[in-house]
Amino acid sequence: MDNSIIVYHYKKVDENIWKRWETKENNDILKYPVFTDVSKGKEYYEYPYNGIQEYSYIFEQIKDLKIQEFRDEKKKISGIQCFKIKCSYSQIFKHRKIDGMPEFPDKIELMESEMWVTEEIRSLYHPAFKVKEILEKYYPLYIKQKNSLVPGMIRKIALHDFN
Repeated sequence: MDNSIIVYHYKKVDENIWKRWETKENNDILKYPVFTDVSKGKEYYEYPYNGIQEYSYIFEQIKDLKIQEFRDEKKKISGIQCFKIKCSYSQIFKHRKIDGMPEFPDKIELMESEMWVTEEIRSLYHPAFKVKEILEKYYPLYIKQKNSLVPGMIRKIALHDFN
């Protein structure tokens, strides 16, 4: 069983731009920096300036979202008051069509999550979670996620402030 930890780093560069990258726990770089303009919902592979190619921020495609709120269960994470939710949804993976290759049907994976969320933070940008329908209502600071594709695997995501 792989028990590796991925650390998502993010740094506010200016009013609208966030720089993010991923490392292993030992700081070996996994993904080089991407810059996100949170006001436009765009991403860049270099600091954005005139003429740089921009990419739309891509959210996961889901259906059948069910959310249970447990507002009486509270916890402070990095000084922010959170409450617990549980949710389930089907994540849709669309296959790209490539000329000369057979077409594959879309793959659907059932996701179940337990999260500690806040309503104090309002942002569609999250460094490791890209479900727009949830981010429109809550901002998760801790996520424990299971999926139907890999039974027994649990993915944990925790946001920390390392000042």
